[in-house]
Amino acid sequence: MPEELTIIYPTLDLFIYDLRSGLGQDSNKLNQNLKNFWQKVYNQPQYNKLGKQLDEELLGELAKAENPEASFVELLGSKQIEFFEQPLDGYYYPLQLGDTYALQVDCSGRFSDGDSQHDNQPQPISNIKLIQQEIFAHIGGKDVKGNIGQTWVMWGQLTPDIQRESSIEQVAKECYAHLTNDPNWERDFDHQGEFLTASVFEFWRPAASLDAYDDSYHLLILLFPHSFPLSIIQEQIAKAYPQLLRLFYYRHKITWAYYQSHYYKAVLKKDYVSVKKSIQKISQFSNNLDFSSNTSSQVSANQIEKVGSSENNSTLANVLPNKVNNVNSGKLKQLEQTLTHTLNILTDYAINLSGLNAQAYTIKINIGNYQKRVNQIVTKHGENDRKFLEEFSNFATERYQGEVEAESAYLSTGLTLLENLIKTIEGISNIEQTKSDRQLENLIAATGVGVGTASIIASTFPTVVQEFTRLYGIKVDKNQFPLAEPISNLLIVLLFSLGLGGLAGWGSWKIMRSRSHSNSARVRNRADNA
Repeated sequence: MPEELTIIYPTLDLFIYDLRSGLGQDSNKLNQNLKNFWQKVYNQPQYNKLGKQLDEELLGELAKAENPEASFVELLGSKQIEFFEQPLDGYYYPLQLGDTYALQVDCSGRFSDGDSQHDNQPQPISNIKLIQQEIFAHIGGKDVKGNIGQTWVMWGQLTPDIQRESSIEQVAKECYAHLTNDPNWERDFDHQGEFLTASVFEFWRPAASLDAYDDSYHLLILLFPHSFPLSIIQEQIAKAYPQLLRLFYYRHKITWAYYQSHYYKAVLKKDYVSVKKSIQKISQFSNNLDFSSNTSSQVSANQIEKVGSSENNSTLANVLPNKVNNVNSGKLKQLEQTLTHTLNILTDYAINLSGLNAQAYTIKINIGNYQKRVNQIVTKHGENDRKFLEEFSNFATERYQGEVEAESAYLSTGLTLLENLIKTIEGISNIEQTKSDRQLENLIAATGVGVGTASIIASTFPTVVQEFTRLYGIKVDKNQFPLAEPISNLLIVLLFSLGLGGLAGWGSWKIMRSRSHSNSARVRNRADNA
């Protein structure tokens, strides 16, 4: 049976990140976020050196340390860390990073005598599993995770006999196998490089979906050569921890935003289908209206999509027929319902598109922050670290940022389609209203002409009537019927004035109606030639 591999001073760190304040979260949700985070530190009184138990009083004191305007706050103040209970060699280091809680949980096993450190003798690699179990117990169980993400970092010093690359890789494989319940090197191994003079192996198992985001897994294994004194290694690691806290924070903000974008994309794509269906519905609706005989006045869905667009500056008058003979109340009601439904879609679509754009912005900003942090690490620890650290930022820029920005640009066209659809619906309604108003105006004008003509006839015709009745006198005894002649004259004037007035009004209405048809024809001809 082969001898078990050993390692010197194996140490395990868990960097865990939780959302502190999300957009639109109320005070109850913020208080719950606060409680969930601190339960990882004060899970049980026996798991911290001072035996503290999380209660409302302690939670209130801890909340006072937060600063919503700050980007970096050490939540335990000058104390900085909360030590594990003896004889464990471990601690909690809680931070506020902007809108996020960050927690580093460090453990390197047990003191040899409750006071002094290990004697730095090689230990079986299997001890790493025991250290991980201690960390799980101290944060509340292995199922407790950060809702933004988490990273495990294991480091240790190689024994003198481990020098060849193949041997170093074998140690890494053993460490990895003890730190995951479902080891699969080919699936999880991401890449290998150099960091802080150590051989570093990165393992990454991305989540399959947003719902399975907690199943993601990220692990770094740093194996330092035996030629370096352990004290120098510990000093380098201590200096690197603050940088790694921020670096992993940016990394998980990027991946978290990317998976959040999946939700917005799914909702927007569903709404996009509804938008296209509404366009087809309005196209069919407009083409079923009672237009004039000019068949070129049909409205296509493609025309609706282009109304008011930057590529086509035509107005609705160039797209829709200007002569609608009749739209019954039922169709107008249907049009109103479609408009209301479209406005609701527009509101939801705009909100979700804004959410998608916010995720794209979060990814872009944090890729920039990640790269700045890489530059700081390289400045402090050496250029050799750059290649390994930039693997993720290069991937995130090409895959995450590129994909989300492309989806955002594509789905933004849906907002334009919705706006154009609403313009089209309003245009159909306005055309019908304009038609009704124009018909009423023509009727009023024609009536006015008729009344005016009748008035003129009534004022000038009595003289003519008197001459007419003088030539053809009415054979009535004026003494017996003194009102016969005035009444007959009045009736003759009234009949002539109404007749001529009606004829003039009818003629005026025909002329104005003919002019309206001519104007509509000219509009349609311009639309056909456009």
